[in-house]
Amino acid sequence: MVRPEVLAGLDRVADRGHHGILRDARRRIASQAGLRALRLFPAASLLALAAAALGFAPAIVLALGCGLPVLLPAAMAAFSLARVRSGRGAALARIDGELALKGRMQAADAFLSHQAGNAFTAAAVADAADRLAEAERATLAPHRDSLRALPRDLWLAFAGGVLLVAALVLSTGSGSGELASSGGRPATPLAAAAQALGLDWRNQGDEAGGVDEGASGASARGGDVPRSDQGGHGAAAMAGHGAAGSSAQG
Repeated sequence: MVRPEVLAGLDRVADRGHHGILRDARRRIASQAGLRALRLFPAASLLALAAAALGFAPAIVLALGCGLPVLLPAAMAAFSLARVRSGRGAALARIDGELALKGRMQAADAFLSHQAGNAFTAAAVADAADRLAEAERATLAPHRDSLRALPRDLWLAFAGGVLLVAALVLSTGSGSGELASSGGRPATPLAAAAQALGLDWRNQGDEAGGVDEGASGASARGGDVPRSDQGGHGAAAMAGHGAAGSSAQG
């Protein structure tokens, strides 16, 4: 019952079916990843806006807003693609479905796997052998994927884009303002959090600067005191010498 030439032809047909299954799986997984990225973008934009409010750098804000919606769906797509498997039966079924062969390739492969046969199985194998050349030349059209973005998803993505632009503007403006007000010191998230809590760290810095200036002024004035004391001691000494001279003359 085993016919090597038919088995070799079925192997080639199964390879074509396997490649078609992998291509369809890649298209489906890519569509799913695109939808996930589209739906994750608004949440990532909100996270980027929160980071901008805390005073993070624009590069970090941009990485949160654009990196998360791309990296997470890409990682999930890679994991799903690694799990795609197609057996011999599924590959031959892909060819049968594409050419409308009504399972002839699958049936012939199943009959050839058994040593014993009858007239019916022999006729089925012969019928499949006649279609092998057609199956090997067949071009497998990609399956149409029904995954499409809904209008709600598009509106949410648009809102996410607006939020991301606002986050970038906020992070850029707050960073330049902090640098100008702090005399060139870089802005930090802790300083922004202190401002949000009503603790004006810039005024505290000014008060500390005023205390330092007062202390330095006091120390400078304190340095003049010894000079005045020395002048007083000199005057007292001259008065003592004058009194001694007067008593000597008397």
